Amino acid sequence: MRSSFSLHNAYGDHMVLQRGKPIRIAGSATPGSGVTGTFLGHVAKAVANADGEWLLEFPPADVGGPYELVLQGDCHGNCRIVLHDLLVGDVWFCSGQSNMEFPVWGQGPFFRLKDGEAVAAAAHDDRLRLLQVPFGVDPDAPCTEAPGRPAWRPATTPEAVLPFSAVGYWLGKRLREALPDVPVGVINSSWGGTLIEPWIPEEAYERAGRRNELDVLAHARSMLVETDADRATARSREETALSEWIETKFLATDPATSAEALARWAAPESGSDGAWERGPLGRLAGVAHPSVVWLRREFTLPEELAGRHATLSIAAVNDCDETYLDGVRIGATGIDTPNYWAARRQYACDIAATPGGCHVLAVRVMNHFMSGALHMPVELHVEGLNDAVDLTGGEWMRRTEFVADIQAIGVRPPAPGTKAEGRYSCQTPTTLYNAMVHPFVPMNIRGVAWYQGCSNAGDPDDYLVLSRLWIDAWRRVWRDASLPILVTQLAAFAEHHPESRLPDDFWRDDTPESRPGYAPMRAVQDRLAAEDPLVGVACTIDVGDHSDIHPANKRDVGLRLANEALRLSYGRTDALPGPRFASAEREGDALRVRFRDAGDGLEAGAGIGPHLFAVAGADRKFAWAEARLDDDGSVLVRSAEVPEPVHVRYAYSAFPPGVTLRRKGDGLPVFPFDA
Repeated sequence: MRSSFSLHNAYGDHMVLQRGKPIRIAGSATPGSGVTGTFLGHVAKAVANADGEWLLEFPPADVGGPYELVLQGDCHGNCRIVLHDLLVGDVWFCSGQSNMEFPVWGQGPFFRLKDGEAVAAAAHDDRLRLLQVPFGVDPDAPCTEAPGRPAWRPATTPEAVLPFSAVGYWLGKRLREALPDVPVGVINSSWGGTLIEPWIPEEAYERAGRRNELDVLAHARSMLVETDADRATARSREETALSEWIETKFLATDPATSAEALARWAAPESGSDGAWERGPLGRLAGVAHPSVVWLRREFTLPEELAGRHATLSIAAVNDCDETYLDGVRIGATGIDTPNYWAARRQYACDIAATPGGCHVLAVRVMNHFMSGALHMPVELHVEGLNDAVDLTGGEWMRRTEFVADIQAIGVRPPAPGTKAEGRYSCQTPTTLYNAMVHPFVPMNIRGVAWYQGCSNAGDPDDYLVLSRLWIDAWRRVWRDASLPILVTQLAAFAEHHPESRLPDDFWRDDTPESRPGYAPMRAVQDRLAAEDPLVGVACTIDVGDHSDIHPANKRDVGLRLANEALRLSYGRTDALPGPRFASAEREGDALRVRFRDAGDGLEAGAGIGPHLFAVAGADRKFAWAEARLDDDGSVLVRSAEVPEPVHVRYAYSAFPPGVTLRRKGDGLPVFPFDA
């Protein structure tokens, strides 16, 4: 019989083994064959089970290394594996979506550290070890092997550091500085754009009775043999389901206003009725909620261009659109277009003869899920002109047709193709846990660092439920009820178009309610820490980028996660949680806000800027407020629009500008709140 003795690929030379916990080593061999391991003078034995799997367990070990671990298999003669250069220390498992995946240095100018090459060139710590997990999905069962060929690497060369998670690298680097005698291993298993659902084990959905996720997973498993015709049929079903939801629920939100909008709002004369908000496109283009908004741009062309053919080009419209020129519909993109939410719009049209060459472009933006936008640039390519007519600049107008009530109509069904391709999709529930997490479950770890949530921002309430499932499930599989979980609170962000950025004062005309963005998700993430003393949250409200969902400052994110690790997992009394809201008391027409975990007090630089604090009366109608930081560390907040304030918010918007309220000493920002 041919020997099948092997070690699972989560293990390898240069790895870090978790100190203070049993050391587990897993692999495969001929069923019934024996395996013997030797490590630090201890001998462990196991027999491969009927599936050919074996697991050795050694006693807990203290910090040290480098060591060798020897494995001996008795299947078909003398099979021997030796692992070299092993360290015993602490292992941190990093996971999530693109902001955790974000490398020290990657492709393109917007997905890497600004100084990533210098950071990697300066790496020289042999006792910091990194493991990058390749992408992989598996709907069928938890895997024993990680995707591809992951390899543990010392953080001593650019080749090891450049492609690694920037957050994970700075987390590990800070822990090494704080604990110089302790080797640190960091595993990065993340995938950009992913929901939380694929990271949760199947048994967690079963315990919670979550039939929808279980049904999607079952459908993916059923697609063992799938023809192009099968996939086309499934996509057709999904298109039908989504189309029905759009027509009978989403677009039925306010039929009277929709009818008026379709009849009048594209007409040239409509923009003069005073109901339109005016400003630059960068400020008006974002759509914070599932809703329908109209964007208009009045412009002039030489009258002699009348009658010429032209093409209107828009970078993208998230999700769908109907586009009009001079009141005539020139094109539309719906859910039947693949990747409709990111597809470039190219609409052919003819230049009409109009008085004075005055023209009107109107775009009906239909956003079905989470936040959306009209993405720049917007250009008109006219036959015979060498240069495109740039419509991106200048004054635009905006008007809301309706905002959908998702609680009443339900969250949008999956986009076409996501279920049809579910077997291969990184969004199918459980598939990433199976492929990219479970292979590491046999080994012990110190804790988990998590940066995820953008893709679930459309339903914060359900995200809270799912997050509880995820935390409980990972503690169960690692058999550690006190496993620390470090959560990155979503950073400040407005709209994602880094190549055509919003003006820095885009927020100036916002109301406290107009652009909440990720504020509800941040509240949910902070609630996880309030419910569980072993969940730490790193506040990143001050390190975001209004025009890039991937802020480049990953150093502070990693350092703040490390601060939570030192506090929760290492008992460091000098690592304080970030300052949070404690109370608000009425003082005449103002509220006196006090904070906990404020250390030696708060500071606010040149002062507390606008659009940070808001107050409301009992009706919860918020207005921007003036705020003053007093010597006792409290903040006095008032607004002339709210003479009897009851509620107060801080940094509760998509991109609160000029966040300056911080704790003295370490500079950690005050957490956003809504009280």
